[in-house]
Amino acid sequence: MPPEIAGNVLYHIARLLRGSVYMAFRHASNFPGRRPDWLQRASDVRFRDQEKDNDDTTKLFFEAPRFGDVAEDLYQQGQLFEKPPDPKDTAFDMFGDVLKDIADKVRDSERFDSPLLQRFGKLERPVFNRGIEAITGTGCRPSDRRESTTNLQNSPFRC
Repeated sequence: MPPEIAGNVLYHIARLLRGSVYMAFRHASNFPGRRPDWLQRASDVRFRDQEKDNDDTTKLFFEAPRFGDVAEDLYQQGQLFEKPPDPKDTAFDMFGDVLKDIADKVRDSERFDSPLLQRFGKLERPVFNRGIEAITGTGCRPSDRRESTTNLQNSPFRC
């Protein structure tokens, strides 16, 4: 993958992951003001490696903390009205949930808002118009071990 495309993918994926985590905990992908430390740690995803398959597919490998490990106090105190994501989940699980709702055309999803959809739309020119055909992700949940592919170019939510 050319460096400028890889850089664009990494930049936009980081923003989408962070927005997905904020949506899961705060029901808004933008977070005004200072973010709690645990929320910053929950969305702290690190790029680890890449690998190219025989079919010319590039795989990017990331490391993401489990929410229960970085927000232990939040999970111990509990929530009065809302249940937080599973403590075993990571930013990629939340991102996968958003991708699934987009692929399933769930227009009233609580997993994304307009600003997050606009961030998805910003992938078009620097990523999809430069040779990337689809984003495929595998979550950490046992039910997500299968890969789910979402071609965001054909999404009804394009901005």
